[in-house]
Amino acid sequence: KDDIVGSINSRGYVRIYLDGVFYLGHRLAWFYVHGTWPSNLLDHKNGVFSDNRPVNLRECDTVRNGRNRKRDIRNTTGKTGVCILKGRFQANIKLPGRRLILGSFDEFADAVAARIEAEKKYFKEFRRKGS
Repeated sequence: KDDIVGSINSRGYVRIYLDGVFYLGHRLAWFYVHGTWPSNLLDHKNGVFSDNRPVNLRECDTVRNGRNRKRDIRNTTGKTGVCILKGRFQANIKLPGRRLILGSFDEFADAVAARIEAEKKYFKEFRRKGS
């Protein structure tokens, strides 16, 4: 008989029921491939929480995991780290313990470019592409 052993939870993560316990699918995938439980958090590189292919998973800490998050629904400019302040576009980036103001720009594209360059510099491979 084909019993369903898992489901997608409200946040989009795969949950798998084994021996009376629910496990997150990405943690089981990591264990299956590496033979050990992840020592910290796991980040889904492409931001799709149900994509548990080993190539899409990497260990990280809380700070790095947050760098790959989706754009906040309250964002009105369409680019994380760019806001409108006093009629200009301000670019900023949040780093551990501080927020760095990257500049104030007349043009949206210039603010976006400043934010992208800062993401490359500070977030490196954990930066979220396309947001």
